Amino acid sequence: MSAGATDGIAALIGGTAWAWGRNNHAELGNNSTTEETSPVQVANLKHVQAVAAGEGFTLAVERGKVFAWGDNKHRQVVPSAPTTEVKEAPVEVPFGTKEKEPAVQVAAGDGQSLALFGGGKIWGWGSDKDGDLGNAATKEPKEPVEVQGFVNATAVAAGASFGLAIEAEKVFAWGENRWGQLGNGTTEKSTTRVEVHGLKEVIAIAAGENHALAVEKNGSVWAWGQDTKGETGNGTVEKRTKEPVDVSSLPKEAFRVAAGDTSSMALMDNGAVYAWGENPGNGTTTSDKPIDVTGITPPSGSITSGESFEFASEALAPIDEVLPEIHGEPTDEAKLTATWKGWWSQLPPKYTYQWKECNSSGEGCSPLSSAAETAQTETELTVEHGEVGSTLRIYVKAKNAAGESEARSNATAVVVAKAPQNVSPPTIVGEARDE
Repeated sequence: MSAGATDGIAALIGGTAWAWGRNNHAELGNNSTTEETSPVQVANLKHVQAVAAGEGFTLAVERGKVFAWGDNKHRQVVPSAPTTEVKEAPVEVPFGTKEKEPAVQVAAGDGQSLALFGGGKIWGWGSDKDGDLGNAATKEPKEPVEVQGFVNATAVAAGASFGLAIEAEKVFAWGENRWGQLGNGTTEKSTTRVEVHGLKEVIAIAAGENHALAVEKNGSVWAWGQDTKGETGNGTVEKRTKEPVDVSSLPKEAFRVAAGDTSSMALMDNGAVYAWGENPGNGTTTSDKPIDVTGITPPSGSITSGESFEFASEALAPIDEVLPEIHGEPTDEAKLTATWKGWWSQLPPKYTYQWKECNSSGEGCSPLSSAAETAQTETELTVEHGEVGSTLRIYVKAKNAAGESEARSNATAVVVAKAPQNVSPPTIVGEARDE
């Protein structure tokens, strides 16, 4: 689920996307520009993995591809299209041969778009006036450009005119910095990434209009940037905070954060939600310390904060399909590798896999191994037996807090039966004489 300045969008279990709110830039993606007070289905998308709402435009990931719709005045929807165009329904963002890995996450700012891919690279398009795209430039490109320096990023977020990413459990930032939102102790903007000071073992990030949040592995939450409404949650209201400060009054149990224009939220391991900044949700106008938000049912995985409103949502479905494939020739004592792709948005799933031997049609399968659990997306098997005409399959199930799904590979034929082992020497019986 994601919230723009005046609209919201949710990806539901089952893969559809629904949106509501203002629609004068077609940001709802329903082939219309009419405002909707109730959710309407986004056109043409049936297997949505992730969504992000920007200023008058929206992004989504479906089966590893990036789609966008709405206002294109900064080329943030389709970089090659005219800036006067408005896309009323999702269109695929072209990456050509630049990126072969699937997209796993998107982030949207005021006029810039960012996408994280499975190989760990980040690409951006749209507004670049303050170095929003992190590519050492300040000109709007007509095709996606690579955010410089990332080879193994694991998360991305976008503020109004700046970006954040996690790599090697550290946080890096780029773009506008007059509020200290880059967290590097200065207010100088940067067209390439800089490391945010003082953070370690970071597992989650979020970006507001001009402030940012991070969660460390120990459950602590840190904040920096604009602090005119108490966005940093450290008990004071400063104009700006140029380095991360500990949101010390929070329980050390956080694992997700969200940021609106001038508001902040954190989700605890037990499902509790805390909010601070503008309109924290308990009837007060602002709060410079986290408060336990009343009236929200504990969610199972994700939270989102809008311009001046917040809401909690269930975690998205873990995967659409796991697509297991077997690589290698299953001859005797050969080593096979099985790989699969997991699609998810908020909570990476755990996988359970099991190798099975089946008949020639791929049915009537019996286990070759015990079921095993992993967070990885590949495993190996050494073929130890098998008859010519039999087949091998691997079955994979993915599960997280939102649900589960299961798939199996195509049947792979066993090529050579294993030779008999430990044959006894022949014995001659009878007396050796003529005839």
